[in-house]
Amino acid sequence: MRIMCVMLALMAIAAMVHAAEKTGEPAKAAGVKIVILGDSTVADYATTSTTRGWGQMIGEGFLPNVTIVNLAANGRSAKSFIKEKR
Repeated sequence: MRIMCVMLALMAIAAMVHAAEKTGEPAKAAGVKIVILGDSTVADYATTSTTRGWGQMIGEGFLPNVTIVNLAANGRSAKSFIKEKR
């Protein structure tokens, strides 16, 4: 359920960015940064690995002015990131 909420939020952000690009509003120049926290299902893996986290792939679905910062780590969760003050 949490992943579904996160995905819906990201799609909403993407829609807003796309609308801003069409209208030429300042959001186009400013860009958008999305920071992702999570565990191994979200984490980045080496390009030689057969394993991929969704955080590693999600940037492909956004416009060029959207930057994805994937801070996910194996063995960590959003809760542990807050507890560790990362």
